Amino acid sequence: ADLPGQLLVALWFRSGFIDVMDTRGDLFGQWDLPSHVTWLMAAGGGNNIFFIGVRTPEAAQTEGTRRSAEQQKAATETKQRALVEVWRFPAPPEVQEHWRQMGLGEDKSEL
Repeated sequence: ADLPGQLLVALWFRSGFIDVMDTRGDLFGQWDLPSHVTWLMAAGGGNNIFFIGVRTPEAAQTEGTRRSAEQQKAATETKQRALVEVWRFPAPPEVQEHWRQMGLGEDKSEL
């Protein structure tokens, strides 16, 4: 995914982390993503990075411990389906600082 300030995001979906690099390929930073999601796609937007991921069935099972019979039935049905989600994370502080140094970021329309 492209980010403002000549930065690129590489999503390592099997390992659950991202690399941010400049357009020359020099590593700018590396960050872990939550491990209970299989990450599929990344995109930059404004001062955020958006991801599409599929939540693992184990994570769906552990949400909330006290449930009615109806809620338990719905949860069981949900476990049998993929839970595709859109996640939004603010760009890491190091990336935001890079944008400030380049004169980007105060006016979100520039990002």
